[in-house]
Amino acid sequence: MLLAGSERWVTRPLARRLRRYVQDGGRLAMFGPDSLRRAVTIRADGAEASGELLRPTQPTPLDPFGARLEPLRRSKAVEPLAQLGGDPAYGLFTGTSGTLDGFRAFEESIPPEEGGKATVLGAMGVAPPEPDPDAPADETPPEARYALTAIRLGEKGLVIRVGLPEWTRRLREPQISQVTRNIVDLLRGQEAQIRG
Repeated sequence: MLLAGSERWVTRPLARRLRRYVQDGGRLAMFGPDSLRRAVTIRADGAEASGELLRPTQPTPLDPFGARLEPLRRSKAVEPLAQLGGDPAYGLFTGTSGTLDGFRAFEESIPPEEGGKATVLGAMGVAPPEPDPDAPADETPPEARYALTAIRLGEKGLVIRVGLPEWTRRLREPQISQVTRNIVDLLRGQEAQIRG
């Protein structure tokens, strides 16, 4: 299943069905920020051919798959993405140097807790700054945030989230095109292939 843009609204029953689909081994990719984070109720007409959207909510910090998302962050300078989590040999990175250059907007997720129901297969993000060596011992070091993730849920489920609003505008670039094709291969259950 591929959600090709920002799917801003979702009903609670559909959010539960999507999560169950992935937990049961389904594969889903989301392109676009702010996806599936706002609930809405649909009141259908008698023939259920049309309806009215009611009781929209504000965005939640969690998507239906349990990813904890930060608000959209914009940078004045372009920032490269580096491989920060998962296996560098995972198919998401096939045909790339392990970095993607030139992004200014990021919807980043916090890495899932180890030992939980989600396993990071591959993730890219802006590398956090080095910890200050003069910082107090009890100060927590900067934490990695992921802008592109492949997460396994359950035994075989796969959720790929592209939290980069500029992605679709840059599809003609070789590295972006390659990663997009890798995502499609992974959704189809195939090994990612290098394409020219």
